[in-house]
Amino acid sequence: MKDATMELILDPEKYMEKYNRREIQRRLYYLKNKKFIAFPARSPKGQVLLTKLGLKRLRGMVNGGY
Repeated sequence: MKDATMELILDPEKYMEKYNRREIQRRLYYLKNKKFIAFPARSPKGQVLLTKLGLKRLRGMVNGGY
């Protein structure tokens, strides 16, 4: 799931070709529940922000630790 999620964040258009809408919604919901991402209330549709916790986890994944 981690690889697919990172693929979604880094290249959403390529991801849309491989997965259907429901699968994408499920994965976004999972990330939101884990407090990895947030959906800002007053932002353009489809915009997602990484939270502080999400950035910390992402840095840990890149540096080899988690």
